[in-house]
Amino acid sequence: MQYYTSQLVGRARAFMSASDGRATDAARGGRANLVVNYRFNAERWKGLSVGGAARWRAALTIGYGVKPGPGGNMVLDIDQGYRGKAETYLDFLTADRGRMKPLGGFNYRVQLNVRNLLNENDPVPMTALSTGAVTRVATVDSRLIQMTFAGDF
Repeated sequence: MQYYTSQLVGRARAFMSASDGRATDAARGGRANLVVNYRFNAERWKGLSVGGAARWRAALTIGYGVKPGPGGNMVLDIDQGYRGKAETYLDFLTADRGRMKPLGGFNYRVQLNVRNLLNENDPVPMTALSTGAVTRVATVDSRLIQMTFAGDF
């Protein structure tokens, strides 16, 4: 019981009091998304559109170092945070819409989407020990190519 009170609860309380009033490091500091799409109007290219997206997420804090506490035991040092890596992903799309005159004149739309265009699929560090050694990683989906066809009858 003494170990539980002094080591586990004591360390948790010390960490909470040291981080009181600070912004959380465990959340990402920022994220941004940029989506663009261009639709052609020239007669030859009418109905064609090209676009893409850039998705960015800031690095998150994945762990903390340690320092000697007041009683001589080691406590987390919230001023020595270990950061993961920032993530950036690019997407691409192209689409065409028009009329299928030989098949009754119905409207159609065909679209090609490529998510994670550059195939950035390195493991992303999520947690680390107090030594900085990464203990848990997240995986990122590899490039995904998707084609859709829709028609109005």
